[in-house]
Amino acid sequence: MPVFSVPDVPAIGAFSAALLVLALLPGCSGDSGMAPAEVTSDAGLAECEEVRDCRGGELCVEGFCRSVCDDDEACEGTLDRCEPVSGLCVQCLDQDDCAEGRSCQSGFCVRDGCSRDEQCEADEVCDRDTRECVPRGCERDRDCLGGEVCRDGACRPVQDSACTPDTARCEDGAVLRCDSTGTREVVERCTASQTCVQDGSNARCEAGAAGCNVGETGCERDGSRWVCGAGGQRIVERCTGGETCVSGQCLSVVCTPATARCDGSILVICDATGQSEVSVSCSATEGCTDAALGCTCHDGDCVERVCTPGSARCQDGRSQRCGEDGRRWLPAEDCASGETCIAGACVSTACTTGDNRCEGDVELYCIGDDWDTTDCGRRGQSCAIIDGRAQCSDRLCSPGARDCADPDTVRTCDADGNAFSTSSCSASQVCRDGACVTRACSPGDRRCAGNAIETCNDTSTGWDVERNCGADAVCEDAECREVVRECSGDTDCRAPDAFCDGETAVSWPTGNGRCSGGSCDFDATRQRIDCAASGEVCRDGACRTPSTGCDRDEDCGGSTPYCRTSLFGGTCVECRRDDQCSGNQQCLGNVCTTTSTTSCTSDTQCAQRARALGETQERSELARCDSRIGCYTKGFCGPLNAAGSAGDIFSSSCIGDTTCGDSFFTDICSGCRSDSDCREGEQCQVEVIPLFPSTCR
Repeated sequence: MPVFSVPDVPAIGAFSAALLVLALLPGCSGDSGMAPAEVTSDAGLAECEEVRDCRGGELCVEGFCRSVCDDDEACEGTLDRCEPVSGLCVQCLDQDDCAEGRSCQSGFCVRDGCSRDEQCEADEVCDRDTRECVPRGCERDRDCLGGEVCRDGACRPVQDSACTPDTARCEDGAVLRCDSTGTREVVERCTASQTCVQDGSNARCEAGAAGCNVGETGCERDGSRWVCGAGGQRIVERCTGGETCVSGQCLSVVCTPATARCDGSILVICDATGQSEVSVSCSATEGCTDAALGCTCHDGDCVERVCTPGSARCQDGRSQRCGEDGRRWLPAEDCASGETCIAGACVSTACTTGDNRCEGDVELYCIGDDWDTTDCGRRGQSCAIIDGRAQCSDRLCSPGARDCADPDTVRTCDADGNAFSTSSCSASQVCRDGACVTRACSPGDRRCAGNAIETCNDTSTGWDVERNCGADAVCEDAECREVVRECSGDTDCRAPDAFCDGETAVSWPTGNGRCSGGSCDFDATRQRIDCAASGEVCRDGACRTPSTGCDRDEDCGGSTPYCRTSLFGGTCVECRRDDQCSGNQQCLGNVCTTTSTTSCTSDTQCAQRARALGETQERSELARCDSRIGCYTKGFCGPLNAAGSAGDIFSSSCIGDTTCGDSFFTDICSGCRSDSDCREGEQCQVEVIPLFPSTCR
């Protein structure tokens, strides 16, 4: 049976094996042995991908050309010391070779400071470029590690997270209240028939709609937003002032939802989401198309006119004029002494035979000492002065009627119906049905309104729905983009294998991440344990008793009964082969691991797991799935990890279907899938995900 573990040394040539020594020397503080980024430029190291990119006498090591040496005389420049084990030119062999404020690490003088997060304060992380502890920034809880929350832009442990006393919030279907010490604790868990309602700084469990898919979102009738938490319970969140819920998101509103207002004679209606307004001419609304005098807008409603704006009439001998909006007659006014009301105007009672004039739509002609009148309006005409004489004539337009001379100009018919006056709209307005209304947009503009695409109409007065994106897409940047759902439930989010972050063991006890909004959130279920706090060390994602050196199995015992040997000595481990573990376990990284923790169904799932662990896209694409071991990267033939059975680790040829690599490590035989692919005395070894950078052990 093959042993699937992360090997110490693959089967490589003797010269190439010496190059690996630098990466594995004691005291490297977790570094991989490659040249630190801060010194590569100072040292004048040229970048490379393979040995042919370098000059004669150089090798391509970890992406940089490195000079080969036998002694210090072969080295020059800032890399003037020869490291005797690796045979490479380095900056330093010990601390004495470095200036004050720098330490010798992996052959390079680097700035003193941190190398991993555990060396910083709880609310800081290590910037590996500057080797300084910097605040751990965040915007929300999911930006932090498991067991931490985002507070004041920094990640803090839950138990140390300061909160405002006497406040509460909803979290995973439970009410968390902040006590007087600034610590949150669960005070109530909502039942299956209840919903956790977040109301400002308070929270409570209420009877209401429950039963939803984790991560699902929606809107309440009062404009609040809800999100489905763990256990399938709705957590209600109030949108802030100036926002309303649209398709499960709190969005800023441009108007008060489901309301109407007047803009001149135009009715402006706000949609139910408050995301857009539509302008409607009152003359086109139901109930106004047959109105004799048309309609006007008043208090957010279209009402029928009772008179023509600007017209006048006589009421009990007094003059009475129509209001500007045509909704009512203004109070009647008495005529002065010696005047009488004719056609709504006060005129002198005295006249001279032959006098002729117009009063509104009434023609006046003096006969004797009295006025004779002709009501042109009843004929559908107006009174006009033609060739110096008042007479009835066909109207040019309807008195008081307004329309648009062009998109920027309002045209109004005068009270006689014989001429037009014009007025220009402002730069922020446009003419619509005879009124200047606020320009809502520019023709051709597109936007998202909720989950629909809207386009600006030709008159710049409102938005028309072009397309609804539907349930399987979301509107972004005025385009319907397909929603790619990574998961539909937590079980679709298979968690990565446990790994070590320095001396902190990182694992997922539930075996799964959390499915939120169709995406896997692995931070939500991640657990971090500081092994150093209990005097232990982290190995393969678990806190373990520090291993001791050994030469044979008899030197080991307890939980690490087997001796694993390599070029650099022996280490007591839990296992070397699968048959040293229980039936449902495999020996992965010299640790007995339950098969289920590494099971997989596809190469894609393994690539996803690698990305979740922070691997680059390039390395993630190399991940493969094997039904026996789970996710892995490459296989190669290596020595049996048994005392006295090292095998021929410097063999220079491959067997079976294996092939030799094309880098300067010319002796790596890759491609094995089982021990039968290897020579006698060798076993097939692969790198098993998690694919985190090696640490010095």
